[in-house]
Amino acid sequence: REALIAAAEARGREQGRAEAMEEWSAQAALERAAQQALFEEGVAQARRDWTEAQGEILAQGFVAAMQALDATLSDRVARLIAPVLGQALQRQALDELGAALKRILAEPQRAAVQVRGPDDLIAALAARLGGSTGIAFEAAEGPEVTVRAGETVIETELAAWSRLITAAIAEA
Repeated sequence: REALIAAAEARGREQGRAEAMEEWSAQAALERAAQQALFEEGVAQARRDWTEAQGEILAQGFVAAMQALDATLSDRVARLIAPVLGQALQRQALDELGAALKRILAEPQRAAVQVRGPDDLIAALAARLGGSTGIAFEAAEGPEVTVRAGETVIETELAAWSRLITAAIAEA
């Protein structure tokens, strides 16, 4: 009988230990799950904070890079386009000057016509006029072409336009 009681007590203790172990195990699993959830929320919040901070840094860097690119491109485009605009301005001035000279030369009683300016521009103007007679061409220093026919004086003002173009490009 004592052996049965001792065996029953041993089984009871063993069953109590097993139940306690199960209870402790379940409690530990709940605590681990709660700790894991807190950890994951902490990691998620840290990631959101980091993403926001890095996003701001990246945005500022992107804006700065775009501004630098804009400045660089504007400068390069300005340097590339300035000579083209200058040449276009010269062509337009020569076209208009040639048209004005043709009107002067068409007058029946015209005064002597004198054209002064840089060699290349007066050569281009002479070519546009097709070998018109009665015009005295004279090479002169400076960018301007000046036409004198009696009281009439026509000047190209290329230097002023060139300064305006250069200033406009510099501001861009």
